Amino acid sequence: MDDLLDSDPQGSLVFAFADDTTYAAQGCLLLECETALQPAADFLRSWCSIWKVSLSTSKSVVFYFSLDRCETNGKAQPVIYFGPDKVLFESTPQLLGVTVD
Repeated sequence: MDDLLDSDPQGSLVFAFADDTTYAAQGCLLLECETALQPAADFLRSWCSIWKVSLSTSKSVVFYFSLDRCETNGKAQPVIYFGPDKVLFESTPQLLGVTVD
């Protein structure tokens, strides 16, 4: 897993604990974050394929924080794909057992 954590898809950060992995991005616009996170999702998919690891897509979600009133309360939703599948948006996800809201 070191090779996964040592990777640095441009514009994203990777965090891991046990078998949980989280990618994060920061930007002024939601589109900037999507642009940074899609290569990370593509890299993760490639890594899973190489190492024959199955990702639990039912536990995989995308969420965001924004101060822009046009984007808050689910008015805008980031679009990230894991292969051909769109990663589900969750406004209050659980991260390591903690609900983020």
